[in-house]
Amino acid sequence: MPGRVRLANPTPNPNPNPNPNPNANPNQVAYGLASGHWPDLGDQDDVAKFSAEAFAYVNVARLAAPLRVGAALSFVPWVQANVVDRFSRGGE
Repeated sequence: MPGRVRLANPTPNPNPNPNPNPNANPNQVAYGLASGHWPDLGDQDDVAKFSAEAFAYVNVARLAAPLRVGAALSFVPWVQANVVDRFSRGGE
């Protein structure tokens, strides 16, 4: 077709799956992407590092839950004034 540019065949990726363990769970994948190496759960040192990372992640998530509730409650007056009241007047 005129006007189309033909591209050369791209070289295939020699390693389409960068995860050497196809049976890895999502936590192992996240740990591998964050730390730069895949945890070997047969090695006690990697298990300890993986457990420490999981513990820290859970504690950050536990800290974020009350903050999310506080943010939601702080937006209640704004939502009441700008959304609920504005649209409820039209139905009366």
